[in-house]
Amino acid sequence: SHILCSSTAGSGKSRVLVERIKRLVRDGVDPSRIVVIVYTNAAAAVLQERLGDVRLGFNGTLHAYLFSLLARHGHLIGLDGSLSIVDEDAQTELLRQSIDDMAWKGSVKEVQAEVAKGPGDRPKPLTKAGLAAEAFFQRLAADRILTFDMIEHWGLKLFQKDPSVVNADFIFLDEAQDCTDLEWQILDAAQVPNFMAIGDADQRLYSWRGS
Repeated sequence: SHILCSSTAGSGKSRVLVERIKRLVRDGVDPSRIVVIVYTNAAAAVLQERLGDVRLGFNGTLHAYLFSLLARHGHLIGLDGSLSIVDEDAQTELLRQSIDDMAWKGSVKEVQAEVAKGPGDRPKPLTKAGLAAEAFFQRLAADRILTFDMIEHWGLKLFQKDPSVVNADFIFLDEAQDCTDLEWQILDAAQVPNFMAIGDADQRLYSWRGS
């Protein structure tokens, strides 16, 4: 089943989500087969408090969920061994190294625009910035390093390769109005049979990032 709960602020959308989870558990659904995606760790803590002793398969942000699956199953898409996440400063330094290795006079900003498109096939012939971006992705993969944005790109690749890694029967999505196109692709690729989204388009906060 696919359910959308859309209503205004303060109308009780989160309560609907919590009560539905409790009802599912009372009806015999294994809580370890339920995944809840929220936008902040604080929201996850509030949700857990409302659920009491119910322990879900996952309750937290999409990035945290994807990273946990990549850590266990990344070998399926070529990410072998332990993974680490780099901060923005380290990412910028790696971009500079990719540019320097090419002996190119381009700027980090030019390459960042290409990196934002994610790894994958690019129109040929590649621009210098495109070549630097590909070199950057190869360096990350070789060193098993993920940037914050790359977690989503690799997560999508993992789900497309083997959606069974999700290991869930239900996904609940809070603040659905702030999901980007890429994040909707990820959730669709998870191929979970039961999905519930709650949100309110009037409360959208992340239009700048494509929600």
